[in-house]
Amino acid sequence: MDKHKLIALPIAILVVANMMVPSFALADEVNANKGLGLGRENNKGSSFCVRLVEKDERFEKNYAEKEAKLSSERNENDKERMGRRADADKRREDRKVKVDNRVANRYQKLYEEIAKTDAEKLAVTTFKTVVETALTAKRTSVDAAIAAFKTAVDTATTARRTAIDAARTAYQTSTEAALKTAADQCAAGTASAIVRTNFQTLIKTAKDKFEADKAAAPKVGVDVSALTEAKRTALEKAQTTFQAAFEKAKADLKAAFGTNQPV
Repeated sequence: MDKHKLIALPIAILVVANMMVPSFALADEVNANKGLGLGRENNKGSSFCVRLVEKDERFEKNYAEKEAKLSSERNENDKERMGRRADADKRREDRKVKVDNRVANRYQKLYEEIAKTDAEKLAVTTFKTVVETALTAKRTSVDAAIAAFKTAVDTATTARRTAIDAARTAYQTSTEAALKTAADQCAAGTASAIVRTNFQTLIKTAKDKFEADKAAAPKVGVDVSALTEAKRTALEKAQTTFQAAFEKAKADLKAAFGTNQPV
C-alpha cells in the first residue's frame, strides 16, 4: 500500500468520527474552549492532523528536489575536476614534447658537430643513454605520483558522498517515521497539541542527527591538503634523483672531451 495511504487512512477515520459528533455538542465544546482561550490551539491542532498527508507530500517533494540538486552539483563538480585534470595532462604532455625536441637537437649537435673523435662520440652516446634513462625514470615517478593523487582525491570524495548519502537516508527514514507516528496518534484521538509537539520533537531530533552526521563526514578539503603535500614531496624527490643522474652524466661527458668542453 502507498505510504501516503497509510497516513491518510487513520486520518480519514478520525475525520469521519468527528463528523458523527452532534453539531450542538461540538458548538458547546468550541464555546467552552473559547472561554478558556483554547479555541485557537485546538483549531490549529485539528488543522495539523487534517493536513498531515499534505505535510508528508511536501517533505517528500522537498527531499526529491534537494536530491536532484545535489546530484546536479556533484555531476558539475565531477565535470570540472575532470576538465582541470585533462588540461593539466595536456600541458604536461606539451612540455614533454618540447623537452624531447630540445634534447634531441642537443644530442645531434653534440654528436655531429662537437664530438671529433670516436671516443668523444661514444661519450655522447653514453651521455644520451644515461640522461634518457634518468628522464624516463623521473617521468614514471611523476606520473605515478599524479595518478596516486587523483585516485586518493576520488576516494576521499566518494567517502564523503557516501557518508552524506547515508545521513540523508537516515533523515528521510526518521521523517517518514515521525509522520507515521503523528498519523497514528491523530487516529487514536491523542490531543492534537500533543501530536504536534511530539512530531516537532521527532523532526528536531532527526535534523540534529543529520547535522551531526554531516559534520562527522570526511572532509575532502583536509584530505586534499595532505595529498597535495605528498604529491609535492614525490615530485621533488623525482626531480632531485634526475638532477643527480644528469649532473654525473654531464661530468663524465666533460671528462671525456677534455679541453674541448661540449656542455
